[in-house]
Amino acid sequence: MMSICKVISDLSIAEPKSAISSNAKQGCWRTTNYQCGEIVGKMVYTDSSLMHPSHNGYSLKPSSLTVPILRLKLNVAGWHRVIVGIWGDVEGRKYGASGQRMKLSGDRSYVPLVRQTPVEGSTLALETIEEVVFTHADLTNQDLMIAPPFPNSDTVTAVAYVKLESLSEAEIREIKKDRNSSSTRKLISYNDGLSFFGRKEYWEKEDIWEMIEPYRYSDVKTLVWGLVGDRTIFPTKAGEMVEGPGSEKFYSLKDRGINPLVTALEYAHEMGLEFYVYQRMGAWLDTFPHEIWSSKFTLNHPEFRCVSKDGKLLTRMSYAYPEVRQRQIDLLAEVAAYGVDGIDLNFMRGPVFTFYEDVLVEGFKKEFGEDPRVLDEWDERWLKYRRWPMTKFVKDLRVKLDEVGKNLGKRIAISAITFPTALGNLYYGLDIETWVKEGLVDRLVPWGNVRGMPPADLDYYIKLTKGTSTTIWPHLFVFIDKTYMAKPGHDYKQDALDHYDKGAEGLAMWDLVGFDALNKTGPSLRRLGHIDEMREDVKNGGMYETPIYQKLQQLGDADMSVFSAPTENRDRLIPNYYPKHMVMWPS
Repeated sequence: MMSICKVISDLSIAEPKSAISSNAKQGCWRTTNYQCGEIVGKMVYTDSSLMHPSHNGYSLKPSSLTVPILRLKLNVAGWHRVIVGIWGDVEGRKYGASGQRMKLSGDRSYVPLVRQTPVEGSTLALETIEEVVFTHADLTNQDLMIAPPFPNSDTVTAVAYVKLESLSEAEIREIKKDRNSSSTRKLISYNDGLSFFGRKEYWEKEDIWEMIEPYRYSDVKTLVWGLVGDRTIFPTKAGEMVEGPGSEKFYSLKDRGINPLVTALEYAHEMGLEFYVYQRMGAWLDTFPHEIWSSKFTLNHPEFRCVSKDGKLLTRMSYAYPEVRQRQIDLLAEVAAYGVDGIDLNFMRGPVFTFYEDVLVEGFKKEFGEDPRVLDEWDERWLKYRRWPMTKFVKDLRVKLDEVGKNLGKRIAISAITFPTALGNLYYGLDIETWVKEGLVDRLVPWGNVRGMPPADLDYYIKLTKGTSTTIWPHLFVFIDKTYMAKPGHDYKQDALDHYDKGAEGLAMWDLVGFDALNKTGPSLRRLGHIDEMREDVKNGGMYETPIYQKLQQLGDADMSVFSAPTENRDRLIPNYYPKHMVMWPS
């Protein structure tokens, strides 16, 4: 049956009318005429420069000062596919997006969208409207809410039209079946719990929800939220709440009774997600000019720090000391008591955890009669001996989490981000063989192609965990270029299939929030638990997502179909490829 499509092309009908102007006016949305194929209408536009003049984005509460949220009446009933035509600059990859934020009036949270129109110096973002499938939903008594970008975000919100395509009964049944299925929930999303705060200064609970909302109805099973050592951004008894320049936003949250970690946990649980907290196991001291993240415990106890072979103090604390192990266990137990489902030990951030401390040197001398400082650094006896402190830590943590879990009425899992090879784990003091054998860890999350390391040896990991209760969830994102950012590889769907075919239980993705808003890649990454569907995509050559964009013929007073002279034999004057629309030459 042919779907019925309704197109709303005149966005100037949105409310409140007082917030819409045909001219640039602070505190208002702008409108302009456009033509895109057969669609003629008025788009709405705003950016952070149109915020209230006295709002600096830092010290003032923005809710009463920014451009108002628009409500676009849809006036339809029943299930529809909602397609939004968005215009404007391509937003650079940030830790989450702040432009093009929308939701249905019956939803709790906004969803961020970012254009993926190819740029590479072109003006395609100016020349086109990009179509985004926003959602599939029952639109009865629902309107579309369009939010402005965050203050000082250097992003825009520009909506040209909304298409509403009615869905058949068969399509509705398939959508509901897919959303209710748990068999494809095979993904872990890591969020570092901190970096996103750089996007703006004043935070509400709803801003945190917005980073989690994309996982609703997705293949994400577990959201893992990060800590930075024992310096927290929320009140703590076992650690220290960060203080000093740059921490004002965290105390603003505290004063209003908002704990970011608990807010994320509650929203994730409301959506049916598991919620883990990960700890950067080597995060004790930070260097100039970021000393506010340096632990007072570490500064006050240099005697507990790791020591190099030649006796130099390192910025890491040594787990060979019971005081260090207890400090970490107390903090993780306090966090677990909030009701988390698991604790994730992130060893990639960052070694070393034991080295040449006196307690280890003397212990090795007693057992082997030799000073490890005169041995080869790779002496296997020394590397194996150096593993006992972390195993002691994991065992004690397991006992403590069982105590906390008893009060909560559930078992709190332990997972660990580990090194790609057996040798890497050995060198950095991780006896994961014992952890698996004794049932101390529920998940291992090996990470390969990271920080110059080789690919993860999944054959080793699968063999190690075969017949045990421990499952393997390798990281999919890798460091593949000079941007020094973890991201999906070029053939990430094939990479995902390779991991599954080797025996992986699921996949982990680092800082997935940085990709969630990308209107094609984001939904694709969040669907990587649909293995059969993915196999068909790869088989049929549909491995990559191609943005759908429509050329503009008119934008305001500009006729976008005219590229300027010469219109024929252009190569006589401009023989080399020039991707910019000629209308941009004046600027």
